[in-house]
Amino acid sequence: MAAILALNTTIAIASEGQSVLDNEKQLYAPKAESSSETSEVLEETSTPAVVISKKIKVSEVGAPFASEIYTKKEIEKSHSKDIYEFLNTQTSISTLPVYGNPFSQKMDMRGYGLGDGYQNTVISVNGRRLNNIDMSPQLLSSIPLESIEKVEIIKGSGSVEYGDGANAGVINIITKEYEGAVIRSYVGDNGLKFGSLGLGIKEEKFSISGYIDDYSHDGFKDVATDGTKDESWSRNKSISAILTPIDDLTFNISKSFSKMNVNYSNALTYAEYKNGDLDKIKGYTEQYFSSNVLNVGANYKINQKFSLDAQFFDEDKVSDFVSYNSRSTYDYKSFDTKLLYSDTSFKALVGIQGFDGQRDGGSNKTSKENLGVYAKADYLFNQHTFSTGVRDEKVNYTYKSATQHLDSDTSLQAYDVGYNYKINAKTAFFTNF
Repeated sequence: MAAILALNTTIAIASEGQSVLDNEKQLYAPKAESSSETSEVLEETSTPAVVISKKIKVSEVGAPFASEIYTKKEIEKSHSKDIYEFLNTQTSISTLPVYGNPFSQKMDMRGYGLGDGYQNTVISVNGRRLNNIDMSPQLLSSIPLESIEKVEIIKGSGSVEYGDGANAGVINIITKEYEGAVIRSYVGDNGLKFGSLGLGIKEEKFSISGYIDDYSHDGFKDVATDGTKDESWSRNKSISAILTPIDDLTFNISKSFSKMNVNYSNALTYAEYKNGDLDKIKGYTEQYFSSNVLNVGANYKINQKFSLDAQFFDEDKVSDFVSYNSRSTYDYKSFDTKLLYSDTSFKALVGIQGFDGQRDGGSNKTSKENLGVYAKADYLFNQHTFSTGVRDEKVNYTYKSATQHLDSDTSLQAYDVGYNYKINAKTAFFTNF
């Protein structure tokens, strides 16, 4: 009801920046890419193509795999309150809060199940993986829906380029760069308040963009005898900058901060539910999250056919179950480098990805290290697109507690072969293995 009754006020000052479709006009822009996940178009048609931001960019109609693409305009039209609601109501993805926690939700793609399906789906934001090294689902609440430019759902294809955990597929989230200022706010019943501010400046050689948002809700019901309610709040901030000192060299840097806290009621037994004791007070769980992310990268266009891209990510996270005095800290470091070749009909890349994750749960510690090497190539011939790729990845996993010591070394291989026949600008036939 809070969402339905919300008063939604939007003030747009200047421009939010060009639409992603307006920017997707050529195979390779004269300048280097600002990051590894910047969208580009493969070809010009009378109808602008929607581009999928895989490591080798491909238009949606020309892709040799199943996909769903949602642009900023479609996201705004959905009137969803957050990314979870958008995925659950507008896409083929199903989401469900973990034990009732709305800020942390599991998801199912392609029938892998709401229980553990999230472990078989890679979710990335501007190229940074959100997957955890324990049983915790990806924390999408740290990405405000207002900041998203495009959502790409790649089904059943992605293990070559994204590696460990991409069995079901990949969800790519690309955030937007602001230009000028954008202010949004709404209020509703039960103390619902939301406000966001996006600011940005774009110049020929330099751009800077950032946002801040604040959400709070006093809750719907009492979850404890002392009058505590299922209240929640979240605060997100981000700032990014792109510098192009020379035409073929681009540096990018971004920093984001997220904090959130939520009280969610404990479960009812089946007997209590069956007897209609839906308002029975059972106590609650208070959970606090925080995330601090740094991204530094560079892209160098060596010549008209070769470009080199390197991105480094550093994330510090905290998950604190305040009610149970159980606190876990995470330290994730990762990198993604690739050398890309492209001409009119042939595109290929080789890449190396690394990940080093540490989790300290107080009484137990977990670590995971990944190192993956992959190669992929697409060949375009008239209406035909042929795609193939291969990946080899080494994984080391360690878990230590007072009673257990688990250590595992695993080698993962992935192969991908696809074909697409483009019938016209809007219709194609494809097959993928």
